[in-house]
Amino acid sequence: MKSVLNVYRGTINNHLTRHSAIRGSDEGAAEAAKKAAEAETAKKEAEAAKKVEFTPEQQDIFNRKMAEEKRQWQAANAKTVDELKKMQAQASTTEAQKKELQTQIDQLRTQHMSKEELAKQEQENKAKEYQNQLQTEKTRGDKWEKLYHVETVKRSLQDEAIAADAYSALQIVSILESKTRLVPETDETTGQETGRLIPRVHLEEQDKDGKFITLDLTVKEALTKMKNTPEKYGNLFKSTLAGGLGQGGNAAGKGKKKSVADMTTEEYLAARAKEPNLAFVDKKD
Repeated sequence: MKSVLNVYRGTINNHLTRHSAIRGSDEGAAEAAKKAAEAETAKKEAEAAKKVEFTPEQQDIFNRKMAEEKRQWQAANAKTVDELKKMQAQASTTEAQKKELQTQIDQLRTQHMSKEELAKQEQENKAKEYQNQLQTEKTRGDKWEKLYHVETVKRSLQDEAIAADAYSALQIVSILESKTRLVPETDETTGQETGRLIPRVHLEEQDKDGKFITLDLTVKEALTKMKNTPEKYGNLFKSTLAGGLGQGGNAAGKGKKKSVADMTTEEYLAARAKEPNLAFVDKKD
């Protein structure tokens, strides 16, 4: 009897266990479905909140309000930028401080720009930076080119002045430097440029009709021309002065004048009064 009762109880317990499991499974599914429904509802509400629609009148008011706020911010930024620029211009501002101020200025200027405006600004900045680099290199190149030209011209004039027996090479440089420039050298045989630069002088003189013409000469040719024109340049060269006052260029045809070396003190002073640049030459036995 007891064994039958135990079997009966076991059967009932198994049935109750199965029923509880089924019930628990149903309740879990219901809870999951409830949560899914709540999440879907929240999602739809969030999407609806994003899609707030204004009437045309409301949209116009909103746009004008946003535009006014943007203008106010831009005006405030512009005022701040002006103040920063004034600080940059102050003599006491160091280069490091100027760079820091420029960074602040750039940040203020770009705060209210759209993506398109920022991209355009970046392109303009890069183009400006490139142009600045080009200008810096050009300025540096021009500086060295000018220095090379000046030194080459001076050296050539000094060397030829010494070879021409000038009293002062520096005096020749002061007279001819502004008339001298470097030009490409041309091969006399082929007519092609050699790749070298040579100095040439623009020297003015009068032709047989009394008209002024400009000669294009080498430095040596220019010095030779000047040396052979003692009435104009004779005081610059030792040989023309030592050879006699007015020798070789007396246009009036009055003949050779006495050499400076043969003059008495009174004669020299009288000649010097007429030609202040007349040099004194010691008489040699």
